Amino acid sequence: MKKLQFLAWPKLCTAALLGAGALFMASCAQDGYDDKESWETSVKNTQMVSPSTDGIKVSSSADGLTMNIVWTVVPGAGGYQFDLYNVNDTDNPVLVMSRKVDGCSVEGVPREEDTNYRLELKTLGNSSLGNTDATSTTVKAFTTFTPTYKTIPNGTELVAWFAENPIPDSNSDTWKEFRTVNELDADTIYYDLEAGGAYTLDGLLDFKGHKVVLRSNSKTNQATVTYGAEGEISIDQCFGLKYLVFNCGNTSKDIITTSATPTTTADSKGFYIIEDPVGVQNCTFNDVPNSLIGGAKISDTNRFCIKTFLLNNCVVKLKTSDKMSSTAIINMYKNRGFINSLTVQNSTFYNTSEFQAKYFIQYENNMNCNQLENKLSNSYVTISNNTFYNVVKGNQFANWSGIGNKGVTIYNVKSNIFVDCSIEGQIARRIIVNKNNPEMNFAYNTYYLDGTDTSEKEASYDTGIILKSNPGFKNAAAGDFTISGDDQLANQTGDPRWIK
Repeated sequence: MKKLQFLAWPKLCTAALLGAGALFMASCAQDGYDDKESWETSVKNTQMVSPSTDGIKVSSSADGLTMNIVWTVVPGAGGYQFDLYNVNDTDNPVLVMSRKVDGCSVEGVPREEDTNYRLELKTLGNSSLGNTDATSTTVKAFTTFTPTYKTIPNGTELVAWFAENPIPDSNSDTWKEFRTVNELDADTIYYDLEAGGAYTLDGLLDFKGHKVVLRSNSKTNQATVTYGAEGEISIDQCFGLKYLVFNCGNTSKDIITTSATPTTTADSKGFYIIEDPVGVQNCTFNDVPNSLIGGAKISDTNRFCIKTFLLNNCVVKLKTSDKMSSTAIINMYKNRGFINSLTVQNSTFYNTSEFQAKYFIQYENNMNCNQLENKLSNSYVTISNNTFYNVVKGNQFANWSGIGNKGVTIYNVKSNIFVDCSIEGQIARRIIVNKNNPEMNFAYNTYYLDGTDTSEKEASYDTGIILKSNPGFKNAAAGDFTISGDDQLANQTGDPRWIK
């Protein structure tokens, strides 16, 4: 079965490929040239041909980090020249691996999610048999993108398009056939926006009851979605955004919100639970005036629990509106619920407005893993390798008494750069609330306010190693946070895109 690739982010979206030093192994049961074989090929004094594309098979490992590539043996061959390219940017292919293979498979090849590959495979001759190299190379293109259900045409207004092209129900014959043909083992539906395309969102795009991912079909030439005054996305199931640019300055609404009229069933405690991850990966948000993630109020007794929210490798340019003075950028407050496992990593948040939000993150009071009918063992907060600049300056980074006060939360807050954020000396304090939690892992964070290191005031809550040099942003006013601080460079901290 093919993996649901959006949900295969390793361990809370830690995307580092660990296969750089992997052992590449070649194997072939009857290749005609292994000196341990007991049989001899009859193919001699012949010019070889390269393997057929139909005989080349690609499979991924269980964790999705590597892949195995196998091809049909060419009798009499003396080996194969194996060249694999990443062709996400078709004009600038990147060589992933080049080697001569004494066999008919290569295992443990590093695999990236949502990547287009080109394999070039050429059969080599065998001088001892008088066989010569093939004159042509077999080229096979393949992809690790989850199959696309439909591509939305460039220039489309998305609310109208989805009204005219309804999302299929998971039990419909149309969707069952698509799943069978594409060997899918999950119900998430992928819609592609054309590379470099321009789209608009002029109203409420409500994905009620459906698990949907919107993405550009190119990682390097991303489509742009421009929000209108009423533009907003509403969800009550697994949802994802990938490789997209959002222009948000026109909207009066939150960018993404949980549904005010959910289609799912609440548990006995009144929670509508989004079981599968909600994720935003490799996206840019420009001029966000209100909450990036908001929770709609359902009633006085019902609320949402997003079990897992992942934000990875994004740039969020805030242009905070004056109405945000009492609310949060990630806002699950006032009968809206909470996120049980929150991960924000490898990303940049910065504000260009004269106004500041009250909080970066806010949950409803007392909300945590113990509030659900089927209680979870822990709540989680992971904030790692981010750059924060001029975010909630003079206000509070977090407000979530249930997450912080009940001794149930595991924190990983590492390698972040906080400049001109929150009340002086209270970023770590507002994140963890108190020290009565099972795990609090802090390391290599930087805290600066108005050009001054504030680490001493943070140290009573951030008990890890704190970096004290100024990160030295290249041009923060222009949104260039390239770092020059010695400590930050040595420890590779902040959003990795600014380490150059």
